[in-house]
Amino acid sequence: MSTMQSINELIHRYKILMWLVTAVFMVGFIIHVYGYAMRAEAIAFIGLGIVLAVVVFEMLRPISPMEKAYRLKRDFEDIPKEKREKLLMELARKDIPYARRRVADAVDTHFKDISKSVREDVLTALAGDEHHYVRSIVGAAIRYNFEDLPEELREKLLLKLADDRDKGERHKISAAGSEIALTVAGNFKDIPKDVREELLKKLAANDNPYTRAGVVFILREFGVPENLRSGLLKKLANDNDERVRCAVDADIENLRAKYGGIGIRDFLTMKYLK
Repeated sequence: MSTMQSINELIHRYKILMWLVTAVFMVGFIIHVYGYAMRAEAIAFIGLGIVLAVVVFEMLRPISPMEKAYRLKRDFEDIPKEKREKLLMELARKDIPYARRRVADAVDTHFKDISKSVREDVLTALAGDEHHYVRSIVGAAIRYNFEDLPEELREKLLLKLADDRDKGERHKISAAGSEIALTVAGNFKDIPKDVREELLKKLAANDNPYTRAGVVFILREFGVPENLRSGLLKKLANDNDERVRCAVDADIENLRAKYGGIGIRDFLTMKYLK
């Protein structure tokens, strides 16, 4: 954080106190004008003491994890690399969802600016996070940086996130499972056959109906073995969610001709399918 940012933050936080200190100085000046010099000097020293106390308090006050997470997001590029990576590891272990979410955001946004070992450790730690927002951001980070992750690690993370517990009540396409479905569709040939088949099985059983609908598109548009394709489509055709059954019944070719193109995102958002 720059010196100017620190000063601005201090002024903002203690704005009322600073106004009171200013008022004390003004009173001291008025008394001084009327000849009560000793009293004015005393008040001036009191005001100066208050200012110094505020400064010392600010310097010694421990910074909370919430504030560290906020500063990490706001000042990421201004924080020395060694310090910010230490901060990433520290906050990733905190029992505070907001802090872990900011860490996931940082890795997703600044992936290439973070050391390989740190970003991989953080993604591994957060892939099983109890908070759905954190898991979904980790899924997005994997999708956008697929080629920069070691094959063994990304397969491990993909399989873990495919079991995501988000039921789609608050998240649709942004759920972790949906991010994995998008990753499979976007990198189908680069994922080993046995891994992608296991992923499809997991995603077809995912709690989120939007994710399950995305699997329908993958099964119908990519080179999935017929026995796996027919088995999963039969299961999804009897899904307890009408939207998933609708996705199975969708005439993709007709929709593609009618709307000038249709892809997995249309299935994930149920667009054109109702």
